[in-house]
Amino acid sequence: MYKVLKPFNAGDTRFMRERYVGDAVVDSWANKRLLINNKYIVNDSGEHCYVVGKPFFGNGEYRAAGDFIDMRRQPWRNERALLKAGNLRYATAAEVQGFSPPRNSDLAASPGLDNREYLVKRYVADGYSGTKIAKEIGCPAYKVYKALNKFDIPTRAVGMNFKEKEIKNGDN
Repeated sequence: MYKVLKPFNAGDTRFMRERYVGDAVVDSWANKRLLINNKYIVNDSGEHCYVVGKPFFGNGEYRAAGDFIDMRRQPWRNERALLKAGNLRYATAAEVQGFSPPRNSDLAASPGLDNREYLVKRYVADGYSGTKIAKEIGCPAYKVYKALNKFDIPTRAVGMNFKEKEIKNGDN
């Protein structure tokens, strides 16, 4: 299973970011290596994405049949045992896509360093730190501060909230 990192066209189909494509489809493309090398797609292999076959208690919660479990960020130590016992089965690309968070069509809400509205909302209105925004987007914190400077969004000193900086600078 492959995850699309950058939008591209293949044949008559447009593959959008955050979508999953099955191995058989990707293997049929002549430019598969080029897409991987240029970071258009990444092999997400579907490992650690499961659908519950038989109900069980796992990681402190009851898991009912048909539940989707995404262990890509933090695998469980008993994954293989649950697979072998039939409690879990590998999720298909369509199932992974169905359970992935939907892409938000609201431009101001879509995270990204090239989205001024998003940065203003998170940094100024919500009071997020550059580090917290970086974790949300998935990039280093220095890139967030570089983007804030690019859009002339005033940054605050570490440990100081935005209102304190405005008062200190006399921008009241």
